[in-house]
Amino acid sequence: QKTKLGLTVTFVAACLYFLGLFNTIPAVLLVAYVLLKEDDEWLKKMAVKALIVVLVFWVAGGLLTVINEVFSMLSVIVGWFGAGRVAVPLNLTSLISYALDAIEILVMVILGLQALKHESMPLGPIDGMVDSAMGVAKAAAAKVEAAKAEEKTEEPKAE
Repeated sequence: QKTKLGLTVTFVAACLYFLGLFNTIPAVLLVAYVLLKEDDEWLKKMAVKALIVVLVFWVAGGLLTVINEVFSMLSVIVGWFGAGRVAVPLNLTSLISYALDAIEILVMVILGLQALKHESMPLGPIDGMVDSAMGVAKAAAAKVEAAKAEEKTEEPKAE
């Protein structure tokens, strides 16, 4: 199956994951294009899934940054009293950050390679979020279509 750009849907889906791994801005732009212009439901689902996976890892990294900042702030406050330094025990946030980076690379590469075969690795809660988002989008699209149909059926008022 081809997209409106003439590319296969599997290639575009793989690009969603690979772009999400390397640069999120083009990935988000491609997601927006797919959701707004393409008709293939599987491709739309892959676009939403790629976006959610990127966001999950982005939020996880952000939470680690917040934890580091809290410990830095505590270290400054404790330093005012000459009590030394407060740090994350065993530098766990750095270790977790490296592990998250490795997991993100692995997940995005696997999803991208599977997309080339028109498949998708199940990701439990993320798939649930994708289904929810797709359901909300379909309901909104149906309302828009109903409103357009209603406009067309209304007859002009006689003056």
